[in-house]
Amino acid sequence: MKKARFPMTFPALTYGIKTQSEEYCVVEYDGQERRIRFHDYHEIYAIPDPYEHLFYERLKSKSPNVITRLLIE
Repeated sequence: MKKARFPMTFPALTYGIKTQSEEYCVVEYDGQERRIRFHDYHEIYAIPDPYEHLFYERLKSKSPNVITRLLIE
């Protein structure tokens, strides 16, 4: 796994179902820790690198491949 340009941590798992608005990570950037929810794209894109590291490397997103396959079919 490629190392993120900025430290990124994830909260400890807790019991219960998480909604999209509850899923987040913490990124250290410019000397501050920033809590970023996974679907707050304006926050993710405001920092270089987190989107690719978060969705493709850490969470192993397969959405682009699945959508491409479905469109071809």
